[in-house]
Amino acid sequence: MRCCSRRAASTRICTTSSSSGRPAAVPVPRFPERRVQAEVLAVASDHPSDGEKADFVAVHELIAARAAAHPDAVAVVCGERSLTYAGLVGRSARLARYLRALGVGPESAVGLYLPRGVEMVAAVLAVWQAGGAYLPLDPDYPPERLAFMLTDGGAAVLVGDRTAVGVPDGAVAKAVDDGRVVWLDDPAVRADLAALPTAPPEPVPVDPAGLAYTIYTSGSTGTPKGVQVPHAGLANLVAGLGPVLGVAPGVRMLQFASFSFDAAVLDIAATLACGGTLVVATGQERAEPSRLTAMLQAGAVQAASVVPSLLGVLSPEDLPGLGTVLVGAERLTERVARAWARNRRLVNTYGPTEASVMVTTGQVDPETREAPPIGSALSNTTLHVLDEELRPVPAGGTGELFIGGPQVARGYGRRPALTAERFVADPFAGDGTRLYRTGDRVRWTAAGDLEFVGRTDDQVKVRGFRVELGEVEAALAGHPGVRTAVVALAGHGTRSRLAAYLVPADPGASVPGPADLRKYLRGRLPGFMIPASFTELAAPPLTPAGKIDRAALPDPGSDRPDLDGPYVAPATPAEDLLAGILAEVLGVDPIGALDDFFELGGHSLLAMQVISRVRGAFEVELPLAALFDQPTVRGLAAVVEGPSVRTPVPPVTPAPRDQALPLSFAQQRLWFLDQLEPGSAEYNVPMRVPLAADTDVRALGAALDAVVARHEALRTRLVAGPDGTARQVIDPPGPVPLPIADVSAAAEPVRAADRLVALDAVAPFDLAAGPLIRTCLIRLGQAGYVLSLTLHHAAFDEWSGGILRRELSALTAAFRAGKPDPLPPLAVQYADFALWQRAWLTGDVLDRQLAYWRDRLDGLPVLELPTDHPRPPVRSSSGTVTRFAVPPGTARGLRRVARESGASMFMVLFAAYAALLGRYCGTDDVVAGTPVANRNRAETEDLIGFFVNTLVLRADLSGDPSFADLVGRVREAALGAFAHQDLPFEQLVEALVTERDRSRTPLFQAFFNYDVEDPGDVGTDVVAKFDLRLIVVDDGADLVGVVEYSTALFEAATISRLTGHLITLLGAVAGDAEVRLSGLPMLTADERAELVEGW
Repeated sequence: MRCCSRRAASTRICTTSSSSGRPAAVPVPRFPERRVQAEVLAVASDHPSDGEKADFVAVHELIAARAAAHPDAVAVVCGERSLTYAGLVGRSARLARYLRALGVGPESAVGLYLPRGVEMVAAVLAVWQAGGAYLPLDPDYPPERLAFMLTDGGAAVLVGDRTAVGVPDGAVAKAVDDGRVVWLDDPAVRADLAALPTAPPEPVPVDPAGLAYTIYTSGSTGTPKGVQVPHAGLANLVAGLGPVLGVAPGVRMLQFASFSFDAAVLDIAATLACGGTLVVATGQERAEPSRLTAMLQAGAVQAASVVPSLLGVLSPEDLPGLGTVLVGAERLTERVARAWARNRRLVNTYGPTEASVMVTTGQVDPETREAPPIGSALSNTTLHVLDEELRPVPAGGTGELFIGGPQVARGYGRRPALTAERFVADPFAGDGTRLYRTGDRVRWTAAGDLEFVGRTDDQVKVRGFRVELGEVEAALAGHPGVRTAVVALAGHGTRSRLAAYLVPADPGASVPGPADLRKYLRGRLPGFMIPASFTELAAPPLTPAGKIDRAALPDPGSDRPDLDGPYVAPATPAEDLLAGILAEVLGVDPIGALDDFFELGGHSLLAMQVISRVRGAFEVELPLAALFDQPTVRGLAAVVEGPSVRTPVPPVTPAPRDQALPLSFAQQRLWFLDQLEPGSAEYNVPMRVPLAADTDVRALGAALDAVVARHEALRTRLVAGPDGTARQVIDPPGPVPLPIADVSAAAEPVRAADRLVALDAVAPFDLAAGPLIRTCLIRLGQAGYVLSLTLHHAAFDEWSGGILRRELSALTAAFRAGKPDPLPPLAVQYADFALWQRAWLTGDVLDRQLAYWRDRLDGLPVLELPTDHPRPPVRSSSGTVTRFAVPPGTARGLRRVARESGASMFMVLFAAYAALLGRYCGTDDVVAGTPVANRNRAETEDLIGFFVNTLVLRADLSGDPSFADLVGRVREAALGAFAHQDLPFEQLVEALVTERDRSRTPLFQAFFNYDVEDPGDVGTDVVAKFDLRLIVVDDGADLVGVVEYSTALFEAATISRLTGHLITLLGAVAGDAEVRLSGLPMLTADERAELVEGW
């Protein structure tokens, strides 16, 4: 592959004038280069010769060559989905052929309206294979902006997925001719694509100056501008940044940036052109630092390109395997630099969209005592620091940065005047090439690096996004209640925010309220461009020349902004503490109990800081969604205090091992079930961990030994004594067998590995003989390894899986580097918890818990689901699944219902499930089970073991309530259940079930899981523990579901209809939560049409 320059042009900068009047070019030290392969990229000037055109190799051609050389290597991963290089190129080839048939070719723009993930990456490659240029469209942008981008960008074709991101607004769809819209979720389109060959179409000769992509950035005139980047710029970017990132076959690179942001171009191009694996973060992983950390650990990610503010909410100690980190788009502070530069390569970068993402790099000194410089130039790039007369500024002097070389963009689409203003003739080259004037003020250091000083214009950066203040001002001025608008940047670092100053249209009236203005702007601007504060002025301050004097604008300060509602003082100690946390994070004081975090200027990065501080102050684990669902102090206090208020209990402490160790209540039930049905695999827990091809097997084996030695639960057997009572027997630490299965020679190694994992998952455990863990390392070849683990539920639960992944990652990295075990010792073990549970859950405590549940479940009905087959006398565990997705518009409506109801998404979705079950079963008393992690003790948070508990939720549908009223009833029931979650389900069954019915599960037959991370591929054939189980995965943006059901009771067609009815019901309540349950529709559109036609 070719990841450097074929013409070994040295990097040069222009600093001083020579005697001839031209600036003297002097070599500057570059970032130390490392050859990825012997082959190199050809780069082109603005006016490439015929020979250069013939030599030019485009990025998508490099990717195709990688696929030909290593077809089975993993190219892209997102969640549980992955594509090999052969799979990626084959999928993109089919779409490329389809686009060719629609007329896509050189200079054709193709809009991509797709979600994050492998499909977006494949679509980008498909556009290039077809000869076109891609135009990313963020589904979260306002429809008006998307329609403008399509029209202004001259999109010939729109590629989208309505199921994944929703149906676009009519104005968006009309921006492209109907015949040129490709919906990937359309069955006809899918069939057409499936019929096409997977070989790439006939190559289109790539002109180095030809258009590769268009990225829209904020525009000072009030409309965004499309930056048109050529293939030569993309190729040079890969040549320069590939070695810096250290991307090579087997190296796993994070893709974090939004695909509408040009940093995503670097991630895709540099990773895939150099043979690495692109690991795309899901929406939930991008929003939750803890989930992102877990993904980086589990995915063995080795390199990343991110903004510094993201590093500010991650811990470098948690990510020892992340060896190379590039940062850019924001200032890198000294604090973040020092924290992240130790024990890894931290590279500070700089580059505007108009210069193909990045043009400078500089490795950060871990001992730095100041904000690091932005580095020196990439290969084939010239950097000029010039004064207002375009004369070079001496070293140490401040001037405007001008950029030259192949990475300079072609200009702004349909903006000839602006292009001429910003892309100027290069006075030093004299060959017709151009320089891009950045508007950034910089200076050279004595070491030959650039320091960023500031801007020369009104462009600012907020959370890494470029914002032209003029565009925000133009949008505000369009409001009928505003005559003049001035916008400025207030605050610093993560507290930087936009402040708006407004003059009312009517001198006798006030400007509209903040809520009105925000609602107006949300339809016109992305969220990051909406001001955090609005200040009314009689007139804007002016300079003597009559221009806006931004320096004279009043400081919005840290006072509480003028919100729609009055200030309400915090009323409880919890509210007071939370108000202080929000004030500290936002830099605003005072904070009222009813003030909205986001209306005060909060955003996702600050939300992460709030959640972190709340965890420390209240010792509770809150998801980020809690702040989005309850953005006020009072609402968040209710969440913190509600489920967390409980009778003080003694801590879990270490117990001597010279006594009989009882089973926990949960273990006791599993042991009892195992006695009833020996050899059952129903409670096996399969787990797979993907590993890189360069995994140190010796270090991995040592890490596995250390984890098992660290957690007694993984060395525990359940053995019955002479009295017939089972107890825990803990074996001493020892080597863990780690057989290696090599499937690299199989035609499809990944599928072969899946078969091995599936076979192991159904092999039974002997609880008395042990061990309760089996491992196997499966070698895939170029695609790396899969560590397959199967554990018995008696020793393991879902939470334990996260602990195991984190600890394996940390220990493997340490042992590979020859370092000792870095994990702190555990204060207690699972056996200590079992002893504590048995000692505490007695007497008054047990009586109070049982009293609540006896009252709550009095007269509990049996849920009689209409089945396709008679219920067998002994329940069968044979099962399968049906998957579905909730339309994005419906998901957004459900979130609105949750906020308006003061409930969580869990409660809203459970209410919908209950309404569905009530309709199916003809009952107004619905009962279902749901899991709870039961990790509400600090001592148990880091323990592997079987802690998960099952709660019984009962929904009262009587009286035909509205759906909103039902959500309120479910909210009350759920909070009560959470407050009494300590009683083990096994104890509840023992107390309430007098006669066992082996044809059913006790207490309930339906189950509900609400997860904020995808449990992964659950396969087709599953162990069905219940008649019916609904799993909804909420990543913060999308809702996807799985219905798991007993095949002994139901046919697939029945469950397919049920999921269709659920989606219809969800859509109805998302649109109007005040509809009574009897008025909720359930028939799908096809069913309604069939009824009408049949009638």
